[in-house]
Amino acid sequence: QSSWTQPPSSSVSPGGTISLTCTTQSTYPIGWNQQKEGEAPRFVHCDGCSRGEGIPNRFTATRSGTTGTLTITNAEAEDEADYYCGSWNSGVTALHSGESLWGSVTKTFVLLLVNETTWDIPSSMTGDT
Repeated sequence: QSSWTQPPSSSVSPGGTISLTCTTQSTYPIGWNQQKEGEAPRFVHCDGCSRGEGIPNRFTATRSGTTGTLTITNAEAEDEADYYCGSWNSGVTALHSGESLWGSVTKTFVLLLVNETTWDIPSSMTGDT
């Protein structure tokens, strides 16, 4: 199983620009999820993908080699959240899961791709914790 490593934290002032990085050996697209306190993870963007539903174009995912970057421009207070990355084979309509290392916390996420649309599946539905 692949792993994805991110720095533990980053900060930005309102109106500023921030770049979050993620390193992986996976050759598949690097996707980013956003998780706010008390809410389920929400798909944001991945390199080569469309943004998640309702995600503004202030969020942009890119990739260079083994490093993926999520850039947030004109940051707003509502953007405050945990952001974590993962990789999956977007060319296959199937269920993919993996662990994403967020600082000292390991999050498990599951993504289901149906008709080229990415849907988040709550971990309670899959038995993951």
